[in-house]
Amino acid sequence: AYLFNYAGAPWLTQKWVNAVRQINYTTDPGGLSGNDDLGALSAWYVLSAMGFYPVCPGRPIYDLGVPLFDELQIQLANGKSLKIVAKNKSPENKYVAAVKLNGKKLNRLWVRHDELMSGGELEFEMRSLPNKKSSNQIAKSMTVGKPEFEILYFKLDKIKVRAHEAFFASTTIQNKGNAPGTFDFHLYI
Repeated sequence: AYLFNYAGAPWLTQKWVNAVRQINYTTDPGGLSGNDDLGALSAWYVLSAMGFYPVCPGRPIYDLGVPLFDELQIQLANGKSLKIVAKNKSPENKYVAAVKLNGKKLNRLWVRHDELMSGGELEFEMRSLPNKKSSNQIAKSMTVGKPEFEILYFKLDKIKVRAHEAFFASTTIQNKGNAPGTFDFHLYI
């Protein structure tokens, strides 16, 4: 559901996060739609209820969705607390108009782990209609920067290789950009 943020349609993330929470999670026995995978489905629900979710494991970024509660307070392990507020939240006001972190407007659809761990207040301002105007501009911020890969070193131990003959290749590739990313490297012989 959170991948719509990356496609420039955060209102669809908000719509589908709400829908998944309502349809796939109940208080009845078997209230999870499938195997909980050691808590993965429960963790998705708890984090999504707070208004965010870490889409990419290992990346210290939480993608913003839509909170379930009007207000909640989390006591952090470092002794600080994080208050999450959904202003004007109602069944009609189910879309996010703006997000502020400690009073400062976020012009991005994510929040860093260290920002949350610093405590304070994460405020979602809710409205009845999706905020489509600034979505493409906000979606561009989703990359947190740009990865730029450079091949620093490449060497083959043989210039000519016979059929079924082993050879060794060594390389060093460095991300010199300002964001994490992936790099596909293909070697054709």
